[in-house]
Amino acid sequence: MNKKFFVLATALLMSGTHVFAQFNLRMTRSGTNAEWVVNFFRVNNPAERLYEDANSEYSRGKGMNYLGVEGKGDEKNTAMLVKYTRGKIMPQYLVMLGKSVTEGTEYLCPECQDPDCTHSKIEVGFTTARFLVNLTDSIEHYEGNPTRTDLFKWNDYARLAFVEGKIYGDTVVVLQSSAKDDPKANRINIVDVDEKGEGVYSPVLFSFRLLNSDEPDGDFLIESCGKEIASREGQWIKIQNGVPVIVDTTVKSAIISEAEKFNLEYTENSPVPNAGLNPATIRITADYGTVTIKGAQGKTVSISNPLGQILVKQRLQRDEVTVAVPAGVAVVAVEGKKATKVLVK
Repeated sequence: MNKKFFVLATALLMSGTHVFAQFNLRMTRSGTNAEWVVNFFRVNNPAERLYEDANSEYSRGKGMNYLGVEGKGDEKNTAMLVKYTRGKIMPQYLVMLGKSVTEGTEYLCPECQDPDCTHSKIEVGFTTARFLVNLTDSIEHYEGNPTRTDLFKWNDYARLAFVEGKIYGDTVVVLQSSAKDDPKANRINIVDVDEKGEGVYSPVLFSFRLLNSDEPDGDFLIESCGKEIASREGQWIKIQNGVPVIVDTTVKSAIISEAEKFNLEYTENSPVPNAGLNPATIRITADYGTVTIKGAQGKTVSISNPLGQILVKQRLQRDEVTVAVPAGVAVVAVEGKKATKVLVK
């Protein structure tokens, strides 16, 4: 081990105020509502950035939106939304794409104004997105079933993927978890902390472990599901033969030098999913006076009544769009897909 690396590794493993990058406290890493839009790039090759990948040679045909490395002519969107959730010494963050906010609604009975009245209607607001997830728990869940576990591995390392989910208040629910069949089993209280203000590790939360504690805005490792704060044992993102994977010091007998060194730049680009990924995941749902289309960004959608009269026709600019539609049966046609009938309340 050369002297330079020894100094970096020592700083990385030591305890102190700047063991982890703290976006919410740094002027150069500041944003609104503890959220930042960034590009993550490899320190050793800044042209290569992390992005959502479902169609490259490393991901094609697997039906999953993996974390990939752009820079080989992919020309994909690499912007990601980083959201602070919890932690003081070890801040933890969600990494998201395609964030869409549905505001809560409150309708009080016009006669009694009582929220408990059967005529009143109160709905909690929520945020939908695709969350970056460490797929280690997926491998553990399907242990003994190589047909399933192979989807979550690359060269025997666990992969990462963007998975659909929702945020309800202080809770994240992974809706399409590859690890568990019951969405309720994927509930994560993102503000649940111990007496020191720190939260437990989670497959959907990541921390940024500084290489040098004297450089709070310097290079870092992306940490996931470690053993404890500033521990030598844990999980970090590594680039293995062109694919981002999880290197686990407790499983691979790896040293921290195997983890990839990253930094970031801020961008005005929108953190949206890359167009054309996983077209089979288009979802159409109806609610009170609305129809929501998800996963059809860049496609033209028309909504008509049973008589064929077009109510709405537009090209979708976001991953999730909710439009107002009169009550009754609505026929929703997404470009390239068979029309779907839904009942609007």
